[in-house]
Amino acid sequence: MAWRLRDCALWTRWRQGKLVAQDPKDEPASELLKKIRAEKDKLILDGKIKRDKPLPPIAEDEQPFALPQGWEWVGAELAFGTASHPNKLLGARVPYLTGPAEFGLVSPEPSRSTNERRAIAIQADILITVKGSGVGKLNVVTHPEIAISRQLMAIRPVKMDSEFLMIVLQTMALHFQEKSVGIAIPGIGRDDVTLALIGLPPLAEQSRIVTRVAQLRRLCADLRQRLSASQSTQAHLAEALVQDVG
Repeated sequence: MAWRLRDCALWTRWRQGKLVAQDPKDEPASELLKKIRAEKDKLILDGKIKRDKPLPPIAEDEQPFALPQGWEWVGAELAFGTASHPNKLLGARVPYLTGPAEFGLVSPEPSRSTNERRAIAIQADILITVKGSGVGKLNVVTHPEIAISRQLMAIRPVKMDSEFLMIVLQTMALHFQEKSVGIAIPGIGRDDVTLALIGLPPLAEQSRIVTRVAQLRRLCADLRQRLSASQSTQAHLAEALVQDVG
């Protein structure tokens, strides 16, 4: 079974800013948010992303717990950019991804192409499944451009550590699944993603979190390997004992 941060107490510690040490010299997330907003305004002006509807201020009683100094509670809309939706529908053919059935271990492997450009994701965008049985599944775009179906939504890191953003979305998979509605084709809406409340750490701390999570994943992989080897040894010993008794 794949190791998942949300399945252990470390998930809670990370959300509360307890997974890595804080450094008071880090530029606070409030300054990062100003840069994110400025960059998103530029992307909107250039027609690369759509303008999101403004979110209401996050009231104190809406905050799940107190964040460490330098962090900020934000709606995901403030931290994430979404895939562009150009007005021009036809152009050069690009790979076309219908859904998570063509997701690889890390990146998608589309088998089709199209010249329709209703929703285009670009390299480094994170794809999240919003329709069907795979709600919450993720992949990272490696193609320069890729057309995506309505089953998918693209999240574009804006002035954030992209690996940290991937971890955030991985830990939110269960949240997205619980939000899913519908019987024949379950799914979530765009607001379920953009209105999700997250604790945003300073950029430098994002990098430390990524490093720490990688260390923990390696540790868990090593423990699984040792457990598997131990179980194999026990099985061989049991077989040998049975043969001796026989």
